[in-house]
Amino acid sequence: MRYAIALAALGAFVPASLAHAGPNARAVQIASVDFNTGVLELHNFDASDIDLDGWRFCSHDFDEARRYTAPTGLDGITIEAGTSVFIHFNNDAPADPDRVNSSSLGGLFALPLDQGAKGIQLYFPNASGIVAFGNSTLIADHLQWNDGGTVGSATFRTAQAVAENLWSANGDFIVTNATTSRIDLTDTTGGTDHSPANYLVSGAPQEGGCELCVAGEAADCFIATEADCLNAGGTYLGDGTNCGAATAFCPCDWDCDGFLNDQDFFVWVNDFFSGAGPVGGSDFNDDGFENDQDWFDFTNCFFNPPPECL
Repeated sequence: MRYAIALAALGAFVPASLAHAGPNARAVQIASVDFNTGVLELHNFDASDIDLDGWRFCSHDFDEARRYTAPTGLDGITIEAGTSVFIHFNNDAPADPDRVNSSSLGGLFALPLDQGAKGIQLYFPNASGIVAFGNSTLIADHLQWNDGGTVGSATFRTAQAVAENLWSANGDFIVTNATTSRIDLTDTTGGTDHSPANYLVSGAPQEGGCELCVAGEAADCFIATEADCLNAGGTYLGDGTNCGAATAFCPCDWDCDGFLNDQDFFVWVNDFFSGAGPVGGSDFNDDGFENDQDWFDFTNCFFNPPPECL
């Protein structure tokens, strides 16, 4: 009741998207990722049950971007107050309403669920029941990690999460490595302003240190302590980013192979007219609709490519 009174009094300051989803939408957070079992946990930190009808995942890794689950993938799932729902990416969920196979989500997800560069956002629908991925106010939670390899397109939507105070900075990654077994959120207060410091990484430590830096922009990155990095004349990052291999993501590189060429145009045309691509994948401008404007925007990007595509 106190939430309803607060919203009524401050309604002018509450985004329409959050008001539609309820004051507790961002209480649903990615609480853990288990790489050994392939299970991702969504936890409800609120005192009320939360219905996930219309909610969707958006995921990216070093060579995939804008992988969307289906609009109905989480329909019928309710996370009770203070409990969790578990998504099984090995599709081995037991007969339990709180255990869901990823195959039932529909659409696409940037796979595999491993320790390599990954960015995941969880979105809730707007007042019309639509998830417009370009609308950052619809992001419930964000999480990203990297094992020091190529970042590529893993940070495709990180800036949106940063703008909503859901993540600390574009280049801030939870540092993983090949022996990392799981990531756990340590903030159990339901707070939303998170950074890698709010997560516990389990598994054997990476030998030789976990920080990366670069001595000169064109140089390769190397494992170093902050002191070693500064003494070498490098720029200390300390976030697990392999800055020597990271590249900006080209939005019209539709097959995500790192090159903008005719194949991207052919794949785009097929996805646009056949619906064979990811659900929502032809929504190039992220307004929640697939229409002629997406065609115009994609072709403009393809024939007049921005700097990150050159």
